[in-house]
Amino acid sequence: MSKLTIKMLEKEKCTIVDQHSGTKIYTDAPVEWGGKGRTLSPTDLVAAALGSCVLTILESVFERNGYDPQKIEIKVAKELIDKPFAIKSLSAEISYPDELPASFKQKALTILEMCPVKNAIHPDVKTCVNFV
Repeated sequence: MSKLTIKMLEKEKCTIVDQHSGTKIYTDAPVEWGGKGRTLSPTDLVAAALGSCVLTILESVFERNGYDPQKIEIKVAKELIDKPFAIKSLSAEISYPDELPASFKQKALTILEMCPVKNAIHPDVKTCVNFV
């Protein structure tokens, strides 16, 4: 079980410390909601969690099929709405510099249905993961 400690550092800026590794992450209120945008926002962390979860799953799929997972790049786009304040959509685009067979891409996308972050996101949030 993960345990995190979150504290306010200053107005709208938090520090998150993972109790196991000691890793620190900082968040700040986003500019579009009146914050200073000095670092990632909490909703950016949701987008990053989706992208890193997808990449973590893809790493083993690519390795097992003879592809270099170090070449994978994932870009996640996040769209917000302001009434109520919420994430409207998350879109993850997977790119790979070498040609990949369509059957392999489909297999990978099927396996990504197991992504625990994707599965934890409310169904009202449009979530899309695709190869580009």
